[in-house]
Amino acid sequence: MTSPPIEKDLGELISILRERFLKEYKDSVEGGAYDDRDLDRVKSNDQYLECFVRSFGENGDLNRPTEMINTVLKFRKDIKINDLKPESFPEEIAERNVLYWHGVDKENRKILHFRVARHQKGKLINEVKSYIAMFLEDHHRSNLGVRIVLIFDFTDAGIMNMDLDVVRYIISCLSTYFPGILAYILLFEMPWLLSSAWKVIRSWLTEEQKKKIILVKKDEIQTYIAAEQLEPHML
Repeated sequence: MTSPPIEKDLGELISILRERFLKEYKDSVEGGAYDDRDLDRVKSNDQYLECFVRSFGENGDLNRPTEMINTVLKFRKDIKINDLKPESFPEEIAERNVLYWHGVDKENRKILHFRVARHQKGKLINEVKSYIAMFLEDHHRSNLGVRIVLIFDFTDAGIMNMDLDVVRYIISCLSTYFPGILAYILLFEMPWLLSSAWKVIRSWLTEEQKKKIILVKKDEIQTYIAAEQLEPHML
């Protein structure tokens, strides 16, 4: 069955969602379970709540969007995301240049690159996770509803670089904690040696998440991204 156009009652759905969340999670709201800055955003920013309606409100059902506001706000408080700044992290994380923006896809969506070969498995994991969240927060807060593309670039990567925990965390951030941010994920030049690790990752994913993940080789990536927007090693 085709979902009805959500725009028809979008304003009403947002108002109902806000009221429902504040009522159903009243104890958490009053008990300090969330950062006050995030609560203020839920109370006043319709565009932010629209992300929840569009990402989780299939056919206008607000059960899941209501639950997901609670999930997202708890996550944000747990990692203190509103207080994260580049200087909050060891310099070596930025110096590795594992995560960076470069180019746009054919739909003019910004591309976030994760260079797997530059990641050191098992090192500064909690800091790396928070750094990734800060990176995504910077885009999401300034560009609500504007989707991005993520490329896991496996060029020169090996088993020692493949960190299942971090990959799973990134996918959770994109599909859950920053609603409405993800267009799709490209897995670029994943080597055969890492295919077994990918099978493990796939077993964690929902069907909806799987639909947004695409394996591509060098001779396929230009289906999604024009040559002039790619890094030299991807041509």
